[in-house]
Amino acid sequence: MGPPPATAGDEIQSKTGSRAFLDAHQGAPTRLRQAADPGSGEGARWAKMRTHRIKSDMLTKFGASSKLNAEWEFVSMLRAEGRMAADAFLAEHGADIGRQSTADLDVLLTEC
Repeated sequence: MGPPPATAGDEIQSKTGSRAFLDAHQGAPTRLRQAADPGSGEGARWAKMRTHRIKSDMLTKFGASSKLNAEWEFVSMLRAEGRMAADAFLAEHGADIGRQSTADLDVLLTEC
């Protein structure tokens, strides 16, 4: 279950901007994989790309105005939450780093 729908004007505008970005890039990972020549050079690097996602459900609680919040207490809380999310990610997927992807970009784009 995702976050509740945006109701305030600034939240709607923020979601619209995010959605426009995602719509513009929808399918990009698939196109990159198809276009990448796994033979050699840059194509080989793209074909072997590993993706990971570190996330926190806490961020869904904040509205659009939080993007402008630079108060030390808020930024410190975000830092602490990020560290906890990274620790949880490493505990679950640490052995996968450098070996295989832990996130499917196609799925990630459909979630947003």
